[in-house]
Amino acid sequence: MKFLYRYVLVSIALTMTVACQHSTATDQQVEFIEQETGIDPYVVRMTVTPKFLRIDEGEGANGYVLYDRHKQMVLNINDVTRTVMLIAPPPSELQPPFALTHTVKDLGSLKDAPQINMTTPIHYQFLTNDQLCMDVISVPGLLPDLVKALSEYELILATDSARTFNQMPADMQTPCDIANNTFSPVREYTYGFPIREWRPSGYSRALKDYKESLVVKEKFFNVPKDYFTYTVQQLRDGVVDLENRKILTPAPVQATR
Repeated sequence: MKFLYRYVLVSIALTMTVACQHSTATDQQVEFIEQETGIDPYVVRMTVTPKFLRIDEGEGANGYVLYDRHKQMVLNINDVTRTVMLIAPPPSELQPPFALTHTVKDLGSLKDAPQINMTTPIHYQFLTNDQLCMDVISVPGLLPDLVKALSEYELILATDSARTFNQMPADMQTPCDIANNTFSPVREYTYGFPIREWRPSGYSRALKDYKESLVVKEKFFNVPKDYFTYTVQQLRDGVVDLENRKILTPAPVQATR
């Protein structure tokens, strides 16, 4: 494991050195290698500007997720089905079904790792109700705008998760699951940019590449105007006809005597 840390961190440090030498713009882009149980590793690319955050699987991807930072709206664009699904939930006051106690263990700096952004990465463990939820290797002060954009994005998804929380089976409401997905969705960003993360569930993420400063064209964040657009709530309400690409009129509610 230490060898893996060092390999990843050395690669990041070298990339950052080159990026800093050619810093001429404020847009940023990172690539992660993500893995889940039973699925081959895959690339996730994130591009952030003052207006947008775009998440995709790199060149040739069949779609992308776009977060409009000004409108606080998430758009899921699917180039195969030529659809756009909007996620813009109203604020939620949902309370957890049981008390959640969060703790953080600071396991210290990775002494044998190279410095990144003139800072040694630090290993943290995040727990809820004494259950280990995730391990995170963070670099304080690194990519603060991307940290902010990702936090905004994760909060939107958590607010949307709250709308369907009561439909979740009780056996899936573990302390870590409900904390990570709904009630404490951004704690991994508390101590800086997470360059490495892994969870007991088998999910992991490791930073592969990094561009500190680049110029991204506006069209990279365009939403196709000819795609069929609907909201995630309309989909849940069963009024989306994807085959015929139209929104159905809800059946009238019959009055009861």
